[in-house]
Amino acid sequence: MKKKFITMLSICLASAFAFAGCGGDKGDSSTGDSANTGNAGMITATPLTINGLAAEYTPDVANIKQQEGSIDVAILFDGSERGWQALATEYERLHDGAVLVNLNTQLSAGEYEGAVNSEVTNKQTKWDIVQGNLVDYKSLTAYCVNMYSAVNRQNAYAGAKKVWSSVLNREAYITGSTGSDTSTYILNTENLQTAWFVNKKAMTEAGVSKIPETWNELIDLCDKMQDAGYKYPLGISLDGESVDSNQFTWLLRVYGDFYYRNEYNKIVYDDTYEVDLTSKNPEGDSGYSVQPTKFYNLVLDESSEHYVGANSAKYKDFLSQFEKMKPYLHADVTQKSQGDLRNLFRSQNAEKNSPQIILDYAGRGLSFANSDKIEMDFFDYPRMESDFLENEEDTLIRDVGGSGGYLSIISHDSKQDELNLDFLKFVLSPYGQSIYYEALSKTEFSPNGITTVKNEAVVVPQAWAEYFSTDKISFTGLSDNNEFVRNFLRYLGGEDETKLDCKNLWQKYLTGSIDTDTFAKDWQASLMKGWNSYAGKQNWKLDCYKTYGGPTN
Repeated sequence: MKKKFITMLSICLASAFAFAGCGGDKGDSSTGDSANTGNAGMITATPLTINGLAAEYTPDVANIKQQEGSIDVAILFDGSERGWQALATEYERLHDGAVLVNLNTQLSAGEYEGAVNSEVTNKQTKWDIVQGNLVDYKSLTAYCVNMYSAVNRQNAYAGAKKVWSSVLNREAYITGSTGSDTSTYILNTENLQTAWFVNKKAMTEAGVSKIPETWNELIDLCDKMQDAGYKYPLGISLDGESVDSNQFTWLLRVYGDFYYRNEYNKIVYDDTYEVDLTSKNPEGDSGYSVQPTKFYNLVLDESSEHYVGANSAKYKDFLSQFEKMKPYLHADVTQKSQGDLRNLFRSQNAEKNSPQIILDYAGRGLSFANSDKIEMDFFDYPRMESDFLENEEDTLIRDVGGSGGYLSIISHDSKQDELNLDFLKFVLSPYGQSIYYEALSKTEFSPNGITTVKNEAVVVPQAWAEYFSTDKISFTGLSDNNEFVRNFLRYLGGEDETKLDCKNLWQKYLTGSIDTDTFAKDWQASLMKGWNSYAGKQNWKLDCYKTYGGPTN
């Protein structure tokens, strides 16, 4: 049997569940553990009675196969361990103690990405369920289980004769933006939004009562807070994880999409196309189809009349918007993680050296609201203003919002794959998610987003349900659909060297090591190196970008 990485807690949830005692021992009907007389080979435990869970979503035990073995869940729990412990304990009980669920909490976020990619390709690995969004896509599809067919079959944990997909939002199992995927290598457990949070106590001291609606108003608020004695009011991290994939890159993606969506008319095949800047998904428009040499002409060819790349006035203007943040960031900004700043914001332990404004997952507001150190309010992304933003007042600001949780199964033998899939069917059921949320509600942890299991089917703590239904922030998502975000502002063609250069340049720029012109020049050079590698892999002529709308070879 596999080594148990953490001791499972017997979590008694008596306040919400009609369940006396925890564990797998059978008892009389009052305990919720009495044996049923179901089909041979099926589980015999009686499900818990969960207050508020409709009977139609109670597990159909007569059709749940008895499992045995062990499951290693190796993900970045990020504070959600108590919820996962509750899931593991209940799954073990349902299967009469014949299954052991191990939660591997040994790795830090910095260690995890390299480790999970190694484990996925290691046929001898003991890991079973991992965080698939951090796995190289080729490895994900080669070594992980495609769960799509299971999603469209019955899941007895979701109730009698319930097809699994009938209790899920599409974001749980469709990973492509078009929804046309027929593969599910990742199951998403949360719908994610991001939001700005502010300590209104600090606003009052700064003499400001209006929540910022524009980028300049946000910067002005930081300035007034600094005048009121708050040395580092803006809680934005510039550590490697933040710039690569987390908090800071949210800014780059959201505002990069906002700045460059008005260039869509110049990069599509259809010369008559007119982008609708108010649309949530102009990329889904029948007239939107990117012509490669039009796009790369805009971002690479400095002699082109259409050029808006790194050395252009437009891009430098874009950089200057971010430069406005520089005086208000923490002195140790490249060493402070998003989690560090989040904890400082909530606790105010550094007093007036603590951040007073922070960008975070929307769900973190539940934790902030419970802090007696701050008076929390939250707001949507403030609108940037510039001469380069045509009709910016009509341009929709799209969030990075999407799906999170990212559960994948590393493929082993068919028996182990079946066990791992069975556990995920339990986890992503109304029953499982109700257990998860009840356990989390007893802690200080708050989820990053609300469950992708249909909310009306899940028992969600009332305060959480009300919070996530707010109209203060909008859930538009899809900023990553922007071609300029994907192949210009963050990297080019997925080339690793451009990703590393992007991180290094932003860290230097926002700590004052380089100026705007140096950033622009160095980023243009990095993009050209990335282009030479990427174009070679595509078998394109290296100078094809110089002919706007021409052939690639």
